[in-house]
Amino acid sequence: MFLGCFVPPEMYQIGQQTRAHEGSVFALCRRRDGTVLSGGGKDRRVLSWSPTLQLLHEVELPESLGAVRTIAEGPGEELLVGTTRNALLRGTLGSGFTPIVQVRWGGGLVGKFGGRGNSGGVL
Repeated sequence: MFLGCFVPPEMYQIGQQTRAHEGSVFALCRRRDGTVLSGGGKDRRVLSWSPTLQLLHEVELPESLGAVRTIAEGPGEELLVGTTRNALLRGTLGSGFTPIVQVRWGGGLVGKFGGRGNSGGVL
């Protein structure tokens, strides 16, 4: 069964290309200010791009937390990042990210870290 629609090739064109990540890009997030965030697979990096695709900022996550799977905007400058090793991180590009929760594949809670009011290190 085929789900989708036909889009004539002339409707979409590549306007600009840039090299961003080693391997696939797992997540894209357009921020309220017009910048774009991208999250890479193998390289575990969150990159911030201007609307004209100029690299603005880069943060690499620790290998123990896995690669970026998803990125969402929080209040103000805050970001939430989900990883391939089931961690949820909170933070900013400038100050780094703190793990909030990390879950094992079997579904058990490994630990809760650095939530508001809790102590926890910044990555």
